[in-house]
Amino acid sequence: MDEINLASDSVLNRLATLIDGDHILLNERADIVETKRHKNFRIFMCMNPPYTSAGKKQLPPGLRGKLTEIYVPELESQTDLWPIVDRNAPSTMFSEIQKRMILEFYIKSRVEAANN
Repeated sequence: MDEINLASDSVLNRLATLIDGDHILLNERADIVETKRHKNFRIFMCMNPPYTSAGKKQLPPGLRGKLTEIYVPELESQTDLWPIVDRNAPSTMFSEIQKRMILEFYIKSRVEAANN
């Protein structure tokens, strides 16, 4: 789940109950179905820090305390960014020179944004 801290409080509360216990209660149109959670159940949630843009918030302590947090710093070097550009810009559409130009543009744009 990406940008989990943009989710509504009701979604966050539902996720907290999903993480707790062995059973999950699903209710659709007043039908309540109880199901046993698989022993290897995992859920991955991603978020950017809440101070980076409007609408983002801290996760409720009850939910946050049940998660393992891993901080991943923003990628900034060409060495780190190149595999992302190379993998996501197919060679059938972009030459290597064009991919390098995309990467250079991104890095220059980040510098300009930081300076303004």
